[in-house]
Amino acid sequence: MLRLYGVDEPAVQARLAELARTANRRRRGSGWWNEYGGVLADTYRDFIELEAASSSVRTYQSQMIPALLQTPDYARALTVAGRRWKRPEEIEQFVTVRLIRPAPAHGR
Repeated sequence: MLRLYGVDEPAVQARLAELARTANRRRRGSGWWNEYGGVLADTYRDFIELEAASSSVRTYQSQMIPALLQTPDYARALTVAGRRWKRPEEIEQFVTVRLIRPAPAHGR
C-alpha cells in the first residue's frame, strides 16, 4: 500500500510499518481501570481506555441514564439487575468503576 501511495523510501516504509504494528497494542497497566481487572471484561476495559483517550463523547441512550451521569444508587441498581456479579464486594467494585470514570477533557 505504501508503494501505491508513492512512499518509496525504505526508512519511511519501515517506520510506518512499525507504527501500524504497534498502533493497536494494548497498554495494559497504564490506566486506573486496571486496578479493577477482576470485575471488568476485556471489552469494557478497552471501552474505558478509548473513552479516557478521547477528547469528547457523544451518546444517545433511550433506555437508561448515560453512565457518566449516573448516581451511585442508580449505578448499583443497574449492576444488581445485570446479575453478572453476585458478591457484594464485586458489585461495589463495579459501581465504583462506573462512577469514577472521568468525563473526557475537551481540547487535549
